Amino acid sequence: MNPGRRTPPELTAALATVRKTPLDDPSYPTVLQAATKIAVETMPNIFLFTTPRILARKKNVSALGSFLAVQRFEGVRVS
Repeated sequence: MNPGRRTPPELTAALATVRKTPLDDPSYPTVLQAATKIAVETMPNIFLFTTPRILARKKNVSALGSFLAVQRFEGVRVS
């Protein structure tokens, strides 16, 4: 499940190919699908979607870690 957060070199190369391929290039879907296939087969915890989040905090609350995987906010609501 890739607990070390290491990306296989073949995925890095495939993503570089995706980045340099113009969106209107006829080969773009094929290049993107090839990279996706490598990601799914070599990194089973890869997310195939994004959920944008905006997190705000007061200055006296510690910052979130750089590898935030699960968000859980528990406690008492203060008005």
